[in-house]
Amino acid sequence: MRTFLLFPLAFFCLSLFTVACDDRAKVQLLQKETEDLHDDAMKGMSVINRVARNFKKEVAELDSIGTTTALERKAALLTVIEQMEKAENDMMAWMAEYKAPDSLSTTEALKYLQDQYQKMQKNQADIKAAMHAAKSLAK
Repeated sequence: MRTFLLFPLAFFCLSLFTVACDDRAKVQLLQKETEDLHDDAMKGMSVINRVARNFKKEVAELDSIGTTTALERKAALLTVIEQMEKAENDMMAWMAEYKAPDSLSTTEALKYLQDQYQKMQKNQADIKAAMHAAKSLAK
């Protein structure tokens, strides 16, 4: 009789352990995906920074030219520079706020990482949009 009762209890405990391990694996996977997305976005940040420096030099040069074409180019450059700076500021804010969810419960960690992943996806999209806009203005 005792053996009969121990088997379901052992099965239940094993099931709980398996579920907990699966959830922990999900947390680890989502954390890796989030951090990989960040690393990929950072590659775009180095390009943005280099292009923004070049655009700022060009804006300074255009200040001395008073033609309509120069003013239009300057306005377009400033718009793209602003877009690039926003993407950079968003990345810096994300990095300052992001913390590995080691001290959170599995449920809280998954929720936190899903939110962080979405923020990083948006930031990566903003970086790509800024790069595309910059490419359209490149001489």
